[in-house]
Amino acid sequence: MDTDGIVIRIKTPVGDMDSPVDYPFLLNFNDLLVAIREVMPEATVTAFEYEDEVGDRITVRSDEELKAMLSYYCNTMTEQRINGLLPDPLQIFPRAGKTPGIRNIHGLKVNTRPSPANDCAQTVPNAAANNSLKKSSAELKRILSNGQINGQDIEYQEQLGHGNGGTVYKANHLSYKRVLAVKVIPLDITVELQKQIMSELEILYKCDSPYIITFFGAFFVENRISICTEFMDGGSLDVYKRIPEYVLGRIAVALALGMFPYPQPLQLLQCIVDEDPPVLPVGQFSETFVHFVTQCMKRQPKERPAPNNLMEHPFIAQHNDGSAEVVSQWVSHSLEERRRLQV
Repeated sequence: MDTDGIVIRIKTPVGDMDSPVDYPFLLNFNDLLVAIREVMPEATVTAFEYEDEVGDRITVRSDEELKAMLSYYCNTMTEQRINGLLPDPLQIFPRAGKTPGIRNIHGLKVNTRPSPANDCAQTVPNAAANNSLKKSSAELKRILSNGQINGQDIEYQEQLGHGNGGTVYKANHLSYKRVLAVKVIPLDITVELQKQIMSELEILYKCDSPYIITFFGAFFVENRISICTEFMDGGSLDVYKRIPEYVLGRIAVALALGMFPYPQPLQLLQCIVDEDPPVLPVGQFSETFVHFVTQCMKRQPKERPAPNNLMEHPFIAQHNDGSAEVVSQWVSHSLEERRRLQV
């Protein structure tokens, strides 16, 4: 599937407006509808049409129908290029509930094609509409152009995980001789997931913290975006049996400082509303740790200690030496032990 930028030409009664879109498969129906409404502010536009190969008008009212239109157009654009032709813009025809206040009674149209006398195409001036279509794609283009990684640099090794948002692979960067984690995301996912992925990509790109995995870059291949990050060779914590109390102490310090892993919102609400507060087994943990957990798990906010009080709790004070290295040291030691037992 073609991932080059395209030009969308919005056909209006008073002329045409061309808008370039760098990454068309990140475009959603509402983005395009907003752009149309800014070109035609006096009309009530709820859908638009495009013409198929025989000239029939096809109506677009949803993201699914928009994807079908883009797929059809990209196939047409590929055929035109194979035949040595310059692809025409994707022409869309807004369906308005009422006509604009100013009518073009003589049927005049603005010429958007270059001519010998005029090399610049005339279009309806509307910067706001262009901005609506370009905003998300411009941010993504900035992130993609900043990296030094492309698909030819990557040698995939094994699948690490899979979810609704895509698949994560362990991979080698051939030039830098470095192991990476590559998250491959198809762009035929839901609009909501696309927004989540864009948010994740922007956070990784902007964030510079020792507590967050390193972001190396991202690239497009066909209709997929690949996000390259640091490979965490320790794996998932759920394979390391129970975490020792002294390690959990360091984690508790991070939690008290606000650096905690967020669960899914629905799971969090269900735990708070439906389940009893967790209770530690008797005799397996120190009294200070049991007291700390009990204080944190009180349902009534007035009964729970404030963050500054938690930082002064004996359990936290015992393990708060200013270093979090003990966590990684414990993971490394456990990983070595697992490998030794597997030999």
